[in-house]
Amino acid sequence: MSNTLRNGQWLIPGHSLQSTNGKTEFCVQSDGKLAIYQDGSCIFQNTAVQRQDIQGLKMQEDGNLCLYTIEGEKIWQTETAYCIVQDDGNIVLYKSGGSPIWASHTQDGTYTTGGGSQIPQPDSATGRTHPSKGAMTALNSGNGEFKHTMGWPLLELSQLFKYLTVYFSFYLTSNIPDSAYRFCKMGTIAHRDVALQQSLDQLVSATNVYQKSLSDEDRYKVLMNATQLIQTLRGPADMLYAQFENAANTGAIRTLLEAGVFEAIPTGGKSISATEISEKTGMDKELVVRHMRAATPVGPFREVGEEQYAHTPFSEIYLVPQMRAVYTSMMHDFVPGMMRNCEFLRQKNWKNEITLRNNPYSLVHNCEGKTAFEHLYENPSNFRRFNESMKAADSMLVTTGLYPFTQELGLLASDDTVTLVDIGGGRGHVIRQIKETEPDLKGRFILQDQASVIEDNGDEIEKYGIEAMGHDFFKPQPVKGALAYYIRRCLHNWPNAESQKILSNLAGAMDREKSRVLITEHIVPDVGGSMFHAWMDQTMMTFGGLERSTKDWAHLLDISGLELVKVWRAPGVPVGVVEARLK
Repeated sequence: MSNTLRNGQWLIPGHSLQSTNGKTEFCVQSDGKLAIYQDGSCIFQNTAVQRQDIQGLKMQEDGNLCLYTIEGEKIWQTETAYCIVQDDGNIVLYKSGGSPIWASHTQDGTYTTGGGSQIPQPDSATGRTHPSKGAMTALNSGNGEFKHTMGWPLLELSQLFKYLTVYFSFYLTSNIPDSAYRFCKMGTIAHRDVALQQSLDQLVSATNVYQKSLSDEDRYKVLMNATQLIQTLRGPADMLYAQFENAANTGAIRTLLEAGVFEAIPTGGKSISATEISEKTGMDKELVVRHMRAATPVGPFREVGEEQYAHTPFSEIYLVPQMRAVYTSMMHDFVPGMMRNCEFLRQKNWKNEITLRNNPYSLVHNCEGKTAFEHLYENPSNFRRFNESMKAADSMLVTTGLYPFTQELGLLASDDTVTLVDIGGGRGHVIRQIKETEPDLKGRFILQDQASVIEDNGDEIEKYGIEAMGHDFFKPQPVKGALAYYIRRCLHNWPNAESQKILSNLAGAMDREKSRVLITEHIVPDVGGSMFHAWMDQTMMTFGGLERSTKDWAHLLDISGLELVKVWRAPGVPVGVVEARLK
């Protein structure tokens, strides 16, 4: 950290000048305020409201400290060569020859904690007098001519620095994020270093905990602390630009995937040139190079030389058919809706009027009047891709172990009892796993789904002692008095109105003493939700669905004639089981 601002240099938010004895620090904070600290205590801070069209304050090579607007207009200058924060507590501007021409005189009055020599005031015989204590004055060193006075201590200079805020927010990557201010009171390099060290310490601590527990919850804490460290390093302005980096990376991946570049690059650590990729795919070499430029700095590919590329585990994952289906389905079907959600809501005057048949998805795909699933079904390849992506997503979630079926239902079950009805259970893999992992649980197990789904799979599932039944869950439930009506990863696809109808149909079939509804879904935390919860909910929003918190589930159950009994959770597992009974 320097105590001098020399020709060609800037004093910018997040940076400071510090006296050699470390007692006095002069800084422009990231919020645009000018502050002076002595022995760690703030002795001055300006809060004046400023204009917003300033490009910067620069110590020029010609010896002038100049303030420029974004348009290049010079609106203030003082003839000086460098600025020093002195050990005596004064902030002084000097000419090239070493003559002082301007000083803060902050050692006077209420703005100092120590003594020291000041710039001599003009000879009273000349009729030139120094302003009151604490004022900032610029003097021409040659003849003592009065050049510039700030009527309040540091006020006007602080205004100059305040002007720079907008400019710095666009161009500086060394500024301090808000998080840093939680650990310190000012945005200097020294305090940024404190914030960095604290972020690093938190990351190390979280990593140590995760290495012992290996839980998803602690893994997420490591990820969040790593993210916090990156944010502290980059600062707010650079993190804004990171959004564009993410967009470029995403766009490049999608293009390279569809152009066949992922398949053209050999696996097993071997590399390939852009020329060879072009020959294999038909994609112009220039386009290969430009897109790989956006797909190598942070992955998923590795750049091994000039126009030479190789796979990494993070790119090879796209070669797995189901994972590729997840990505392409999201990019083609749902991400465009997220990007135009703003446009849709603007048309609705920012009211929550998202419905199944009028939503961001229908806006993007020009299919108003149809649900997203109806639209997907019209295109066999899109529908097939969507189903593959759902298989991949489902394979990453637990299917059993959250709810103790035998413990909760065993005493009520007999051979003739309808123990479990799996509603919307698809091909029956979940109910089959429940039956296999709960061998002592007696009773009948029934799989329900649309008739077309059951026709394709009914005979197969019955081999496992499971009954298959075609049923539309928007119609009254035909199976009465089952011990458990199980509905998994389904209701998040539907708005409250439709979900209420589904649940009300179940309520109408339940036995007050024995029956319960079991709903397996992601449970959004009331506080501290993850980005996983966020992107899932944003995806649901595109076509009218939503992810719900415990409070949301309690409300939905209440309007459906049910009441929330318990949410069954397991540490580190993103889904839970909502248990409900008749009110």
